Amino acid sequence: QTPLGEDEMRQMQVRDSMRFYNELVSLCFDTCVYNFKTRKIDNNEEECLHRCTDKYLRHMSRVGRIFAEQSLL
Repeated sequence: QTPLGEDEMRQMQVRDSMRFYNELVSLCFDTCVYNFKTRKIDNNEEECLHRCTDKYLRHMSRVGRIFAEQSLL
């Protein structure tokens, strides 16, 4: 196998970032948004979205740290 070039690595990073963002949006939207009678999200939905995104980001950060630690072994 040939090592990945910078362009390929950059494309992989963009793909991974987009996948991560799409998963986050999909999960938190499906979990928190339930009122489709108005165009704006209500206070409960907004609070839920903040909690959901914060928890998801903390989880992914922890997973990243664990992978980094494992790769050093």
